[in-house]
Amino acid sequence: MKRILLLAAVLFAVVSANAQFINTPSSQSQSKAQSRTSSSSDVTFRGEFNAGMMIGKTKYDDYKIDGSMIAPVFTGTFGVKMNDYLFLGAGTGVKYMIQNWESKQTDYDYTEEDKYTISSLMLPLYVELKVLLPVNETVYPFVMADFGYSVRLAGEIKCDYKGYDEYYYGNYSGTDKTDTEGGLCYKFGGGVAISDFIITFGYDCQKFGVKDFDKDFKSSGFFFSLGYAF
Repeated sequence: MKRILLLAAVLFAVVSANAQFINTPSSQSQSKAQSRTSSSSDVTFRGEFNAGMMIGKTKYDDYKIDGSMIAPVFTGTFGVKMNDYLFLGAGTGVKYMIQNWESKQTDYDYTEEDKYTISSLMLPLYVELKVLLPVNETVYPFVMADFGYSVRLAGEIKCDYKGYDEYYYGNYSGTDKTDTEGGLCYKFGGGVAISDFIITFGYDCQKFGVKDFDKDFKSSGFFFSLGYAF
């Protein structure tokens, strides 16, 4: 019985001494410092879904194509938040590019009007880097950059033409189609995350090939997206 009481007294003394140590200013400051260090160095997994739009222009070599390229984009990005300031991930999604324009050629003996359509469904595969600039626990602006390659799922350039040739064909019309191909893609910009909701905007560029053309087409312009993080 005496041994039990003695052991209980020793345990009570140890617990009391430990509690006093924890409540001292120096121990509290050490605990806070460790907490800050842990929170800034923890690696956490993170995912994002984004839906947006790219609006820009298309060029082939030095020739600027009339009209605007419009491309709805849906992506999912998954990676690791290295600390409070850095995110590194990779992602994929779908991008549907479409652009229409017209051209007209005239000469003394013929006239031709052409209506072109670019339509291409792409599968972008990319890596992403974000530098986070936290204001508080729920609001953090950021700058970001993506780089990757878009695989063609389906697509073509179509030309509907009609004209008049005085010497050979008279009135004529028809349609030509040529398949598109994949190409490099990249974008950079910035935005802000508020809780789990993300707003991103910046510059987007998508290159794509066309069968029987020796150089890539290049569509680039402004993009804007809304996203959700989990």
